[in-house]
Amino acid sequence: MTENLYDLAIIGGGPGGLTLAMYARRKELKVVIFEGKQFGGYMLTTPIIQNYPGFAEVTGEELSRLMAEQALSYKPDVIMEEVVKIHQNDDKTFHIATSLGKEVETKTIAFATGSAYKTLGAPGEKEYTGKGVSYCATCDAPLFKNKTVAVIGGGNTALTSALLLSDIATKVYLIHRREDFKGEEFLVEQIKAKGKTEFLFNSSLVQIKGEKFVKTITVRDVKNPTQTKDLLVDGVFVHVGVAPLTTLATQLGIELNQQGFIKLGEKLETNVPGVFALGDVTGKHLQIVQATADGALVAGSVFEYLTGKKSGADYKH
Repeated sequence: MTENLYDLAIIGGGPGGLTLAMYARRKELKVVIFEGKQFGGYMLTTPIIQNYPGFAEVTGEELSRLMAEQALSYKPDVIMEEVVKIHQNDDKTFHIATSLGKEVETKTIAFATGSAYKTLGAPGEKEYTGKGVSYCATCDAPLFKNKTVAVIGGGNTALTSALLLSDIATKVYLIHRREDFKGEEFLVEQIKAKGKTEFLFNSSLVQIKGEKFVKTITVRDVKNPTQTKDLLVDGVFVHVGVAPLTTLATQLGIELNQQGFIKLGEKLETNVPGVFALGDVTGKHLQIVQATADGALVAGSVFEYLTGKKSGADYKH
C-alpha cells in the first residue's frame, strides 16, 4: 500500500460532504474531499433558506461559505478537481483519478455527488438557456430587475425562487402542472403577501420563443390540452426537480433503485464494501438537514468499517 493512502475519500463538497469531512477528521481519519466546482453544491444556488436550524433566514451562498469554513478548519486534504474515474484495486482499496491527472488511493469512498437540474425538454429551452432561460434564481435574478418572468415548478425550490424574484421583477408567473403546490404553505403565503405573483395551476409550459432573448412562452391547460395561451416574459426559471449524479458510482458496480438513486443499507453503505453514499444522490428527503445528518452517520459507519470499533457519540471539542 502507498504511504499516501487515505482512510476516506469524499466525492462532492455539498452540505453532506462537508459535514462528513468535519466528523471524519474529528475521528482522526485521514480524509480527502474532491469538489469540481464550488463548495455548497445545489445549496449554493438556493436563494433563501428558512428551514435550517439556527438561521431564521440565510442565503444558500452564505450557508455554503459558513459550512465550508467550518469543515476546512479541521484540515482535510482538498482537491478542487472533477473526479472522472474510479476502480477497485486487488487489495480492495480504491483508485481515484481526476480530470487534471491527480491520482489518489483510499480505503473507503463516500459519494456525496448530489443531483443536477432536470430540464423540461420543451422547444426553445435549450436554445434560450443563458438567454432568458435559467435554472438558478440566485445566480440570475438580478438580470431581471423590473421585468416579467415565469417560474416553472411547484416545490420549495420553485417557491423560493418566486419569492426572491418578486422583490426584483415587476411580475412573476408561477406555473405548476397540478392543483396544489408540493412546497411549504409558509412560502406560498409569503409569495401572496408580496402581491406580484400570478399563480397558474394545472398548466404546463410547452414552448419558449424569442429572438436573441426570450420573448414569449406558450402555456397549456393540462385538463384541456387544446387550450393554450401565450405570455409575454423576459425570463423563465425552470425548477422541475433533480436527477441524481451516479455516473461515478456505477463505475464501481453500485446498485441503484428504480428511480436511479443509490441503494443503501441502514448505515448508508452500498452493495460494495467500503463504499458509502449520502445526501441527494440517495433520494432521501432532498433537504440540507438530511444531507448533514447523513454526513454525521457516514463518518461513524466509515470509522466502524475501518477499525471494527463501534462509533460512539462525538463529544470532542
